[in-house]
Amino acid sequence: MHAKWNPVSNIRFKAEYSMKINLKNLNILLKKNLKQKISKDFDNLFVYDNLNDRIKFSNIYFKNRFFLLEQMAGSLINFFLRETLNPLDFLMLDKNTKTFYISLESTGTLNCKFILKEAISLIKQKLNILGIYIEKIN
Repeated sequence: MHAKWNPVSNIRFKAEYSMKINLKNLNILLKKNLKQKISKDFDNLFVYDNLNDRIKFSNIYFKNRFFLLEQMAGSLINFFLRETLNPLDFLMLDKNTKTFYISLESTGTLNCKFILKEAISLIKQKLNILGIYIEKIN
């Protein structure tokens, strides 16, 4: 199809993985001074319990954990690297996340919602046809 007949100027599809913090490993592998330091440097994520020498998640973390982790991931990784620690001991990607972002820009000839609905409808039709052929094979 020629570009001048294409109603979409730009489309992006992105899977959004969430990051998890391994609090158990933080408490096992970090010494007291690093527990205090990470709690001070990332006070919106962690609180240090001096009595039990443990790191806990802050109340702010529980209210905004996905936003905070997205914003703080790079800083946390840099913190661990500066302290010569492996970030993978403390941070994990949850690849089972079911959050996806679709960004679609129209050339202006058709509404973006209409384009997306039509595209989904066409994909459904193609998958139904494919399903019929697969059933015939079995």
